[in-house]
Amino acid sequence: AREGAQATGALAILLEHFPDSEDRLRDAVERHRVGDLPCSVLGLLDADGEVQCVAVCLDRLIPSSGLRIIELVWFGSRNRGQGWGTKLFSALLVVARGMNAHALISTSTNAALPFWLSRPGVRIATTVLRAGSRGKLEVPLAFSLSPNPQGGAMERLYTEMVVRNRKGRPVGNFVGRPFTYCVETSNHVWYVLSPKLNLKTVTLKPRPASCAAAPRPLALPVAAPETN
Repeated sequence: AREGAQATGALAILLEHFPDSEDRLRDAVERHRVGDLPCSVLGLLDADGEVQCVAVCLDRLIPSSGLRIIELVWFGSRNRGQGWGTKLFSALLVVARGMNAHALISTSTNAALPFWLSRPGVRIATTVLRAGSRGKLEVPLAFSLSPNPQGGAMERLYTEMVVRNRKGRPVGNFVGRPFTYCVETSNHVWYVLSPKLNLKTVTLKPRPASCAAAPRPLALPVAAPETN
């Protein structure tokens, strides 16, 4: 019964943020699947045992580079501005590092981009991938938008090759495979966890701790991580 209540709470939070993805969210929370891939559903509980923040993640292996990537597919909090999102993301970084992941990617919406570009204490790639056809978007001065990976190190994070002309300039449309949301519909924000990844990054200073009550890490009925 407790697991059922937690799953219901997690689904309700995700539906509030992503109402157009109900079927996919139900598959993730109830069947631990994103499409054909197994996923992990992680959350934080408050002192009353209610889910306050939840994330759906995929564990991916990029065959061409051998890089292990944690893909943050969906992420949401019940009550914004109380520190739950910050604490869950910090916990996800600990989990990802414990799995020896090389990087973590958030495929962010426009509305959530300020949150993802303000995470302290982790290396954030200064290039945010976003299709040029989607128009301009304001980002902090430390960051820039690009429709294509900048440099070979960033290209290694994808299974998709960047097609270039004889002058070395990218041509055609880069989609952003293999990740669930492409650059035509999301903003790819990269967090570099391995020193072997030579990406241009910025690390923001940690801020004072949130005044929210200390949550307990929780694995909502989680499927065992699998490499894809």
